[in-house]
Amino acid sequence: MKSQNQSKSAGFTLIELVIVIIVLGVLASVAIPKFINLQRDAKIATLSGIAGQLEDQSKIAHLRAQMDNIPVSKDCFGDCNGHLFWDGSREAGHYFIMTADGTKLYMEWGYPLYTPIENNSVTNINFKSAMGLNDSEFVFVEGYPLKIFPRLWADKLATVELDDYKCYVAYTSATSVDGNDIRIVSDDC
Repeated sequence: MKSQNQSKSAGFTLIELVIVIIVLGVLASVAIPKFINLQRDAKIATLSGIAGQLEDQSKIAHLRAQMDNIPVSKDCFGDCNGHLFWDGSREAGHYFIMTADGTKLYMEWGYPLYTPIENNSVTNINFKSAMGLNDSEFVFVEGYPLKIFPRLWADKLATVELDDYKCYVAYTSATSVDGNDIRIVSDDC
């Protein structure tokens, strides 16, 4: 004798499929914006790390300049009264400090100097080295301010140069005793 209680299940009903699709659509509409915000937050966190590194190294250099009795001023001319930490070999000359690794970090107004105006590659190479920024990890857009971002984003170089993509750290050397300016520009991150 055969049982008559056998049920035939061949798949999902149309209503069940529509409900699943609606639920997936709602989940996607909630999850995708969260995912996009996570990417933006990660980029801003990366820039915060670069800015923090610049600020820490700037503070150390500023304290070192105070310990070495470097006057808080822009420049001195001539031999600068024989000051031990004066390099008059360049056109206008600058004070400097010696970093722990022996790099001569030029200073202006008591803060690390990056100088696109003078186009002095030694000053800028020393700045990058003393700040712990190397070309293998970071991209630099020379100018005023200096724009810095991770090499992983190197595909954005042309748009950052044109100022069409604003996702970088900007470093501006001190122009007075108020100090340098380190900013995170994150409009397009």
